[in-house]
Amino acid sequence: MKNLTEKSDLKKTYLAIITMLLAILCVDFYMVVIKFLGDDYSIVQLALFRNAAAIIPLSLLLLFTKEHFLVLKNVNKKFIYLSFIRGLCFLSMNIFVFISVINLQFATAMTLTFSSPFFIVILSIIFLQRSTHLQIQLDHINLNNWFYWGCNDYETNK
Repeated sequence: MKNLTEKSDLKKTYLAIITMLLAILCVDFYMVVIKFLGDDYSIVQLALFRNAAAIIPLSLLLLFTKEHFLVLKNVNKKFIYLSFIRGLCFLSMNIFVFISVINLQFATAMTLTFSSPFFIVILSIIFLQRSTHLQIQLDHINLNNWFYWGCNDYETNK
C-alpha cells in the first residue's frame, strides 16, 4: 500500500514540475510578445487587452470543466477582499513588467523578473509566518552570478 502512495506522489511531483516548466515557457513567450508590441502600443492598451483577453479562456475553462455552477459557492467577504487585493497586485505587476520589458534590454528585464524567489522567501516569512531558513534559501540564489549574467548582456538593440 505504501508503494502505491509513493508512486502516486511521484506522479504528482512530475506533473507539478512539467506544468511549472510549461507555465514558465508561457510567461517567457508573453514577455517576448510584450517586447515586440511595446514600441507601438501604450502601457494602458497592453494592460487592458491583456486582461480583457483573459476573459475568453477563463469562460471556456468554466464551460468545459462544468464548474460554472460552483464558482460563486462558499464565497465570503474575506475571499472577495483578498481576491480584490490579488487583482490589484496582478494589475500593478503587469504595468511594472510592461514598463521594464519595453524600456530595458530584454535580458536585463528577464533577469530582474527571476528575482522573485528572494521576495517569495521574505514575503512568506512576513505574511505566512513560516519559519523558513532564510540563509539556506538565499544561498540558492547566487546573486553575484545572477547580476553578472543577467545585467551584462551584449544586446546591441533594445
